[in-house]
Amino acid sequence: MQINILLMKTRKIKKIYAKAAADYDERIFNSEYKAYKIMALWALEKSKKRDAKILDLGCGTGHSSLEFFKKSFSVTGIDISKEMLKKATKYPFEKIIIQDLEKPLKVDDNKFDIIMLIGVMEFIRNPLFLFKQINKKLNPRGIFLVTVPQKLHKDNKLPIKHYSKEEIELIFSKVGFNILGHKSFLGYYKKVNKRKEPVRYFGYLLKK
Repeated sequence: MQINILLMKTRKIKKIYAKAAADYDERIFNSEYKAYKIMALWALEKSKKRDAKILDLGCGTGHSSLEFFKKSFSVTGIDISKEMLKKATKYPFEKIIIQDLEKPLKVDDNKFDIIMLIGVMEFIRNPLFLFKQINKKLNPRGIFLVTVPQKLHKDNKLPIKHYSKEEIELIFSKVGFNILGHKSFLGYYKKVNKRKEPVRYFGYLLKK
């Protein structure tokens, strides 16, 4: 389950997530949306570091980092919604930052072993800028995990950003990311004109 937003201004995005924060975790855990767990477990499988530093971009209420907290990893979370981040304080984040992801990230360069961007690409207006920021924040052997909505059928009117495999991989190459692996899986269902429309994800594991 995701909240779908059509390239909105920052103010409106904040307003929508402020309203959603109250019961967001309950709805996530009771839905078919499992991308956050699929990607986190993949990261743990690929990264053998026992004291990994994690950057969770668009961390929301913190559920996307649950698998990392179980390992007692150091996790920094960034999100645009202060209401969502208030909910996230129940988890042991090392640091929580309120900011727009489409502005320079307020963390040190070359610091993180794993950076995650899960369920966020739907809303990013300028992915090239964000990916360049992410590349700077990864340490030389770090990995980047991201979910990307797959190209929707022309009759599907969901108001989200979506990409073909060729489109998104071109952006990765422009930044200098190498693809270590990719998956394809169901992201979530969304009602459109009284029908449930599936949104499938590409999941990518990338490195510098």
